[in-house]
Amino acid sequence: MKNFLCICSALCLLSFNHQTLAQARGEIPAYAHFGDKKTASIDDFITQYQTAWRELDASSFAKMHSKDTEWTNAFARIFRGREALEIFVKERLFPQFAQMQSNIDTLDLHAISSRILSDSAAVLHLYTDLGTPTDQSVRRVHFHLVLANNGGEWEIVHTAIMDPRQ
Repeated sequence: MKNFLCICSALCLLSFNHQTLAQARGEIPAYAHFGDKKTASIDDFITQYQTAWRELDASSFAKMHSKDTEWTNAFARIFRGREALEIFVKERLFPQFAQMQSNIDTLDLHAISSRILSDSAAVLHLYTDLGTPTDQSVRRVHFHLVLANNGGEWEIVHTAIMDPRQ
């Protein structure tokens, strides 16, 4: 019984340690960079990506991806290759956003983190809020981008999108 009480006490104490708790579901931490170094080119890349998204510029958006990119949307639909991605974004995705002009937040991507893994690899985490002003709930959609440095230029080689629902 004494061991049981000790274990319960330890578990209770651990629950008060803020580092062991996950953040609340909708809470977004302040932007953070991880890794030994950060380059201005990563910041520039994030800005270019945000601009192409906000301006619904399918061509610029697609050019930021490698020729053999793999892009998985929140519904597990996979697009392989820059050309297939550009067609989808130009003909299906961005036209849907154009109809949602009343919700500018949909077009604003916010950076959560960047992580330089090496001189040739990085990971970015961004999010946007989907919905319209009349919606009861807004969905927060996360973008996880894996980048490769190809001849001094960053390009997206893999994208995974997460759209958690309540």
